[in-house]
Amino acid sequence: YFNPKRVPYVPNHLLDFVTRPLEAGRGHVLKCFIERNRVGQNRLSPVYTLLVEVNSSSGRPILYCRQKATSQFSSHFVFSLNKEDLFLSRSMRSKQFLGKLRSDTRKMEYALFDQGDNPEDIDSDCEIDDEIRQHIRAQLCIIRYHNMKKDHPRKMEVIIPSINETGTGYLEWRPITRDQAMETLFSEISEKARRIADKFICMHKRETQYDPLSSCIVDFRSRATCVSVKNFQMVHSQPLDQDRYREAYIAAHPGYHYDDEGTVSVPQEHVLLQMGRVGQNCFNMDFQYPLSMLQAFAICISRFDSKQK
Repeated sequence: YFNPKRVPYVPNHLLDFVTRPLEAGRGHVLKCFIERNRVGQNRLSPVYTLLVEVNSSSGRPILYCRQKATSQFSSHFVFSLNKEDLFLSRSMRSKQFLGKLRSDTRKMEYALFDQGDNPEDIDSDCEIDDEIRQHIRAQLCIIRYHNMKKDHPRKMEVIIPSINETGTGYLEWRPITRDQAMETLFSEISEKARRIADKFICMHKRETQYDPLSSCIVDFRSRATCVSVKNFQMVHSQPLDQDRYREAYIAAHPGYHYDDEGTVSVPQEHVLLQMGRVGQNCFNMDFQYPLSMLQAFAICISRFDSKQK
């Protein structure tokens, strides 16, 4: 497991830590838990706190999240290292504001952005050079849910940008137009085939062969103690597109384990993220490389919001 004492305290170092791939590499799991506060003023818009598990009975708060009441049709969550940012307008937030998670109107697809500017707010007559592009928001993660009534082999899928050459961050996706967005490129993956195989890391929710209670014991190794539709595990996967693309994707990511098919007791190093309920408002969250803490937290937040489990 990842030693929680290695999580930085200096604000700038902590910001880098939560937005970069977990530095220990594959197989080193960081144990965390999420606390949900929906008491009083938080009843309609709960505050979620992500804590690093220090020992079996205590944790250190790291990240905070809250839903903004901006639209009755889609969801909008903000993330920050500073809890006060959750209650402020964008212009008033601190430098510890990290980004936002937005859903589509059906709450079937979620996109995680950093704290950059919305390209739609840029003057249409303005020529976008490299300097302006660096201030445009980057896409960090796409989460997709599929209709439970339809025969789709994966009920929940996640894509994140691939790791950069130095291994310290992610390839940047700063789309200017909708057709450049990560979710659009992913939808068209079968057309782009080999040219884009090394640009994404893909994951999906594994399906269990056990009843919900047995799954808590066997699949989650007791990191989930309550039966809940929110419990899930993510494993690495190759896209379900054409064979040519699958071959290219496996060549780009040769070290990963693919498509567990819901087999018994997947080894720990193959579970990239899991969330398991342990109380009415408490959920264990464990993750590892190549995910960042921010990405892992955002994926879990989508589980609280989406109607598709």
